[in-house]
Amino acid sequence: MRLLSTSVLHAALGAMFFGLAASLLPPAAGDQPGDTPPALVNGQAVQWGPLRDLLAETAGGAILEEVILDRLLTQRLGREGKTIDQRAIERERALLLEILDSDPARAALSLDALRSRRSLGDRRFDLLLRRNAILRALVRDDVEITDTMVRLQYEQRFGPKYQVRLITSATMSEAATALARLRAGEPFTEVAALLSTDLASAERGGLLEPISPYDATYPAALRQVFADLDEADLSPIIPLETGFALVQMVRRIPPQDVPFEIVREDMARAARLAQERLLMDNLARQLLASADIVVLDPALNDGWKRARQAAQP
Repeated sequence: MRLLSTSVLHAALGAMFFGLAASLLPPAAGDQPGDTPPALVNGQAVQWGPLRDLLAETAGGAILEEVILDRLLTQRLGREGKTIDQRAIERERALLLEILDSDPARAALSLDALRSRRSLGDRRFDLLLRRNAILRALVRDDVEITDTMVRLQYEQRFGPKYQVRLITSATMSEAATALARLRAGEPFTEVAALLSTDLASAERGGLLEPISPYDATYPAALRQVFADLDEADLSPIIPLETGFALVQMVRRIPPQDVPFEIVREDMARAARLAQERLLMDNLARQLLASADIVVLDPALNDGWKRARQAAQP
């Protein structure tokens, strides 16, 4: 179940990681004479055939989505008579580092950690940057920034925030089970780690980065609950479009004393980037939804179906 962006990083990246691209699966359906085996175990070859089927079933759907999106974007770029160069790709890398952290050294460390978590080798990462450069080139002329959008960026950046722990469940019954365990005295961190379907936060005991009440990357139903909770308070079960949630308030963070006019220019740039991310994400989804895709390989088709189901908003 895809619920929400579970950290400030996810929210900031937006479409940055929608459809990473690379062909990681071996092209052959089986092993052919003369093929180089992928590995040796005690001098004996591990064959591509069974390995390929397992890769196709587990990661193949996501990889296929990446490859398809890469092709669709390249075609769209050509039809619109637009091009990107290496400088545009390098700008995407610089932007990603800027989003991760304002300090270059910390940003580099965060990027290394991010690439490790998402299995982004050099080739896959380069193709990611290329794809985002194409997406940005395709949507750039459609971006319109208003004063309201700039002010909203200011409120998100400098206004009040809430840090919470989160448990998500697919059904009301599962949410009720989690709530009962919490009311019986089990620590929220342990219940989140055991039961939450939001795996990214579950591994941190449900802890999320501070959230602005204006941050639309989180469901409105979730954000509306924050104002009614004091520190250590537990929410009732919160119905969401894709399931149910429980939150525990960790801390309420007061607004920062930063005059709007001093940061207006920076907030205008942030508003533009946010609008670009939204349009990039929408375009990627539209291209995939409108394409006529037939997956012939059975194992790959199973992975493809699961990947598409997980990608549903």
